[in-house]
Amino acid sequence: MATDLEIQQTYFGQDVEVVSSLQANSLYASGLSYIPIAKNAVEQYLQFQFRAKKSGTLTLYVLYAMSVANGGDVVFRAEQLAVAIGEDPNAALAVGETFTFTPGNDANLKEAALATLFAVTQGEIVTIKLSRRDVAGDTHTGTFNYVGIQALIA
Repeated sequence: MATDLEIQQTYFGQDVEVVSSLQANSLYASGLSYIPIAKNAVEQYLQFQFRAKKSGTLTLYVLYAMSVANGGDVVFRAEQLAVAIGEDPNAALAVGETFTFTPGNDANLKEAALATLFAVTQGEIVTIKLSRRDVAGDTHTGTFNYVGIQALIA
């Protein structure tokens, strides 16, 4: 019989952790509870990793807060690498889809369901790179403050 935790992971989503980012991890040590991602000529990114609990299609849900009174759209790109046991973990990330969303102009905590979907297989180690750079269409002048992310497999 499955435990509550296993049911949550299988049916309601899988929490994932940041494994690398352009921003130094010392930001957390400085008392911030988020990682800021600014629009910049240098790619700003977060990379997440988790083990797929089941096979299916994955949707990313990102928890975030934005700088106050900085309207406009944010453009992200998501890339994926899914590695099965016995495969090369250094393979290149799959070409990612670019998507745009309008985050709003207040500092309240929000959640975005990203339009990018990936197929995953149970047992794979899934790495996702979520990046933002100074590109046409990214008109939000503030900082995207990453708070958390969840991957839902359906």
